[in-house]
Amino acid sequence: MSQTVKAVDKNICTGCGACRNICPINAIEMKPDSEGFLCPEIIKDVCIECGRCYSICPSVQPVNKPSARSKIFAAYYDDEARMKSSSGGVFTALAKYAFSKGGSVVGAAWTEEHRVKHIIINDESNLDRLRRSKYMQSEIGDTFRKVKELLDKQSFVLFSGCPCQVAGLYAYLGKKPENLLTVDIVCHGVPSPLAFENYLKDIAQGREVTDINFRDKSRGWGSTSNISFSDGTKYYKGCNDDPYYIAFLNGISTRPSCGTCKYASPVRIGDITLGDFWGVSEIDPSYNDNKGTNLVMLNSLKGEKIFEEIKDRFNLVREVPFDAAIELAKRRNGQLIAPRPSHKNRNRFFKLMEEDNFSKAVAQAAERKFDIGIVGWWYNENYGGTLTYFALNRILKSMGYSVLMIEKPSGDPNYKPNYSTIPRRFAKKYYNISKNYHPNKMGVLNGLCDTFISGSDQLFSPYLWEYSGPPYYLDFAAPNKNIISYASSFGNSYEGSEKFKMTVSYYLHRFNSLSVREDYGVEIMRDNFGLDAKKVLDPVFVCDPTEYDKLIEQSTVEIKEKYFASFILDPDEQKRNSIVYIGKQLGLPYVNLIHAMDFEQNTKKLGLENVKANADIEDFLKYYKNAEFIITDSFHGTCFAIIFRKPFISIANKQRGTGRFISMLGELGLEDRMVYDASEIQKRPELLQPIDYLKTESILRTLKDDSYNWLKNAIAHPASKAKNEFQLMDMKQNINVNRMILMQQEIDELKRRVEQLNKMLENR
Repeated sequence: MSQTVKAVDKNICTGCGACRNICPINAIEMKPDSEGFLCPEIIKDVCIECGRCYSICPSVQPVNKPSARSKIFAAYYDDEARMKSSSGGVFTALAKYAFSKGGSVVGAAWTEEHRVKHIIINDESNLDRLRRSKYMQSEIGDTFRKVKELLDKQSFVLFSGCPCQVAGLYAYLGKKPENLLTVDIVCHGVPSPLAFENYLKDIAQGREVTDINFRDKSRGWGSTSNISFSDGTKYYKGCNDDPYYIAFLNGISTRPSCGTCKYASPVRIGDITLGDFWGVSEIDPSYNDNKGTNLVMLNSLKGEKIFEEIKDRFNLVREVPFDAAIELAKRRNGQLIAPRPSHKNRNRFFKLMEEDNFSKAVAQAAERKFDIGIVGWWYNENYGGTLTYFALNRILKSMGYSVLMIEKPSGDPNYKPNYSTIPRRFAKKYYNISKNYHPNKMGVLNGLCDTFISGSDQLFSPYLWEYSGPPYYLDFAAPNKNIISYASSFGNSYEGSEKFKMTVSYYLHRFNSLSVREDYGVEIMRDNFGLDAKKVLDPVFVCDPTEYDKLIEQSTVEIKEKYFASFILDPDEQKRNSIVYIGKQLGLPYVNLIHAMDFEQNTKKLGLENVKANADIEDFLKYYKNAEFIITDSFHGTCFAIIFRKPFISIANKQRGTGRFISMLGELGLEDRMVYDASEIQKRPELLQPIDYLKTESILRTLKDDSYNWLKNAIAHPASKAKNEFQLMDMKQNINVNRMILMQQEIDELKRRVEQLNKMLENR
């Protein structure tokens, strides 16, 4: 058995179609991938694994290029041909030469469906279909086979296309016949047909497209889109303003292989290379009359001979020194020198395009702009924390927003995220992540996002200030930005000095919209800061459950038998005994999931077998969803037991905040599934009974809709801040004054104590 094109890396495949054409039994189809680019797909039941497709693949075995140094000319044909062409009309002259030999011309043409396909024409009446740049990858189909048939009949053929398509034809033929003239174009890369389809949909707004011209010359030689619609209107934009051009020229929408193209170099694959001679005025102003001038490279003796035969028909033919032309190309036509690397946000563009319109996807990818930035502990080694931020991310995406997860701020210049941790591995797969900024430099993010959201987690806990602090209260957000707290938590209670409360109060008054996760959070916000906050559900409940199913589908864990699961954050003897007891009562083996942080230490503390330590998020969810029963001391562990409709026991975790367990379970009518101490479990056999989730589901639906709509409205219609900027400035000034007063009071108190000590020492 030989290798097939299935072994070819998708990132280097050019979609040239040579493999499809060479297959002796038609076992290869060219099908669009998720980005819209045609890729070979083998029909398993038909393929005989002869290996011919792989052996001729020009991406694997590059086709030899001419070794002689090319001759370069500035040239243009007559004015009539030029006005129908993108550049200088040289292609028209070459096509007429082919027709004069009784031959055929092969090139890219628009279809009625606004796609681009290679076609073969035999006379000048159809030549206009092949003129002008198309700026989209052309489908080759079975063109190579038809070209071979013509060549075998000794017919003359002119084949034009991208360099990779010329290479594909040569690879398919296995030779360079004398009756074949190849013309490759100076290619900037091929944009995705899917991207073009979305672009047309975006600008047409329901109108029918009647004509597409990417190189309109009504205002001179340049790069201008002119698209006509059935109602008589036109879309007319230059390359600096048209989103399709911006995506194309910046390597945002182009095929992955274009960024590393083997054929984008001064040593060309075709007999003749044609392109725009951008900047030709720098060589000689008389070479440019603003109607179009071709760069013509003669790369073979055949190309030289044919050009020599027709050059007298041109209005301009001037040879340009090779080195001068290449030096100019470095500045004005880079793809003649080297491939343009794919844009760093290329992959992001294609993801954005799935969720939003084409123009917005381009703008956000080109400028790395996002609708919303999320600040929080999405990177902490905690399954619940990781999933609450994933849920918020996906909720926002479901609303049509692009989301940036803001990296942990750090004043340490040597700080580097540890991407070997569970949440970091997860984040790299599913998020767009910002750079790491010093806390004092986070204002840069104002140029990237319009809205910032803090939460959900215990970001407002006074006991965790050293882990959060001002950046997590969005202190860096500019006054004109919309800043929102979603389902943030104060922990169990709110205690702190007056100085601390004044500082926090200032930050909280800057928010446009505030929401918290617990009932007592609403009270804390009102009683301590005079602010109204909305109680909302934790994001894990609001997120569409199918998002978790998508993650579970990525898991490679094999589950072969029934089991119940434990998820214990803080193992101790009573919890261990409870797990063993439940296993005996249910007659099921256990799978023990351990807190992601310090999993080795926690595994030892738990002291049980079948511990799934350091499991990825996808695996964690799969174990959870497939369990018959769950026992957990985790708040989010409890949440996911409810989300997956499992019978469960929740051990209120005093170390991590009992109040949130009480608040959440009480609201959902499930408080009877909670114990304050694991020792209660063996005394309450009813805890092992199934749960009727009918009532809970009804409550959840209402709360979910309410929370979703609150967040949606908070983003779309920013409320006025609790205080305006002048009031906030006064507030900040008052805080500073009060701080000074409090500091002075502390100093006075210290002085008083020192005096007391001195008196005590004197009296001894």
